[in-house]
Amino acid sequence: MTDNKSKEEGKKRRGAFILKAAFSALIFLVFLEVVLQAAHFAVVTFRPPPSLKHPGAPVILCVGDSHTYGVLVPIEDSYPSQLQALFDQRGIPANVINDGIPGQNSSMLRQRLPEILEYYNPSIVIILSSANNDWNKNDIILSDLEDGVLEPGLRTLCLRVVYGFLGSLRTARLAAYTWNVLGRSHLPMEQVEDHQGRVYFHNARFGTDDWDSRRVISDRSQRDLTRNIDLARKHGAAAVLMNYVGQPAAPFTLGNDIISSVAQVRSAPLVDNDAKIRSLFWKEDGTVDLEERNRLFLGGPEETHLQGPGYALVAKNVFSAIMENGLLEAPVEVPSRPDPSSPGSNK
Repeated sequence: MTDNKSKEEGKKRRGAFILKAAFSALIFLVFLEVVLQAAHFAVVTFRPPPSLKHPGAPVILCVGDSHTYGVLVPIEDSYPSQLQALFDQRGIPANVINDGIPGQNSSMLRQRLPEILEYYNPSIVIILSSANNDWNKNDIILSDLEDGVLEPGLRTLCLRVVYGFLGSLRTARLAAYTWNVLGRSHLPMEQVEDHQGRVYFHNARFGTDDWDSRRVISDRSQRDLTRNIDLARKHGAAAVLMNYVGQPAAPFTLGNDIISSVAQVRSAPLVDNDAKIRSLFWKEDGTVDLEERNRLFLGGPEETHLQGPGYALVAKNVFSAIMENGLLEAPVEVPSRPDPSSPGSNK
């Protein structure tokens, strides 16, 4: 009897300890959530305004992936930096912001865009996105949920609850960040930074066969790009799409077709880099001018990233599109009046 009574008391003590521990953990998580939410509110509310080269001048926000970021080249060789130089050389006050993130897909951009639109308040948004949609699966479920394309049912309902509730919790984001940092040895995650020093994680599974699901990827890409244009316009900014420069081994055919289609449907200006640049090295008979290609691109026939001279051409194309579509006005030169006191002047 004594042994049974001791076992029962032991179970009760363990049960009470577990209950207290669970309650304490819940209280800690609630406290941590309140602290993190307050910290986020303070950061957003009191963060300094963006540092602009020409305060008060229009902002041109360049968003996209590594082709906007300018991967493996100095920042001054990226197309946004060279676009800034073109405006400066012509005396047109403008602030060009490079918000490219290596590896970013169109769904990730879609989720981030409202915040960066609010922060930079751009007059023009240059969008280059879709190249990573075949392998980076981050945030695609959010796009599908927002667009209502998932089959109705218990799974979709659970996804809405989980992503809607957990997505708003700062503790969940902290846990995801911690797991990404500590668990990268177990999962193929890639860590990247943008030019503002912000850190992002995404899938690093290159070379998958997801392009076999072209219809699904194409549909989501079109929805994301369309939404990105609409978000920019809703914020009062003009949206400009541009495409990728293809090589024989990496022609970007599907991605560029999607971009062209969305530009046409949304009546958005399209910077056709592919048509304007690849003709310089990729001839109609299928031959390639290797010297010219190597001058424009970082590497061999499978390398899709440009280097300085290639990005200079992209910057010129974007500049022309902005000016030809009247999105920015060139300064009007006022004829100088002759000095009345100078010899030969009319008195």
